Amino acid sequence: MRQCIKGGAAFIKTGTGWAPTGATLENIALIKSRVADAIAIKASGGIHYLETMIAMYRRGARRFGIGLASETKIFEQCAVRPRGVVEF
Repeated sequence: MRQCIKGGAAFIKTGTGWAPTGATLENIALIKSRVADAIAIKASGGIHYLETMIAMYRRGARRFGIGLASETKIFEQCAVRPRGVVEF
């Protein structure tokens, strides 16, 4: 992670999709504990619900890699919230 920061990377990504699971809350928390605010975190894979995105955002993720099917579901979940997504 230090090399990513030193090299000027825009963000650190949780994974590339080759692991058996996608991004987890634990992954985000671990990365955040190591990099603090020195670099952005991108959560990628396994994000199917708005509540998961919000929880990951609260733990430090600022970018998200989401497939089209999940993206559609998440937008639908945003639309039915009475006040939208104000947690951010």
